[in-house]
Amino acid sequence: MKVEFMIDFLDEKYNLIELKENELASNMDRLRNFLEKQDELEGSLVLIKSGQTPALIHDAMWFSAINLCFKFVINSLIEPLDCLKHNYFVQSNYIVITRSEQFIQILGDDEDFPAVTYPEKELLPALYQCGCRIITFLETLKCHDYNVPEMKELAEKARALLKEKQFLV
Repeated sequence: MKVEFMIDFLDEKYNLIELKENELASNMDRLRNFLEKQDELEGSLVLIKSGQTPALIHDAMWFSAINLCFKFVINSLIEPLDCLKHNYFVQSNYIVITRSEQFIQILGDDEDFPAVTYPEKELLPALYQCGCRIITFLETLKCHDYNVPEMKELAEKARALLKEKQFLV
């Protein structure tokens, strides 16, 4: 199981461009100026598990990192909820996250989002690691802080809890 991120934006000709995180790294010199001019960086967390359709959670990148990659991980390890509704920041969509034993199921509010289930011991560390990569990416941009200091604090809390619960070695 892995969680990756991608950024999407409209270019000068209003074509939708979607770049996966590895493509961003290799094109950063060319894209930096353009990305730094964006008011908001939107994109997706891409949840990938062998044998399942990848699930894309599309939202503002800083919002996804704070709320799903860090706060959700922290809360899941401290006081797990049976059900959580996560509203998106940039649109009116949402996902519903439910738990049963050691599994987490994520359901979208439309037919384009598949119902997916992951072992929590795989999903939580994968979300955390993706959030850390989002922080690194956002730090390379000099335009906005995107709440990076808050993200770093949350990342440290998530890392400590993941290690304490033996989700990370």
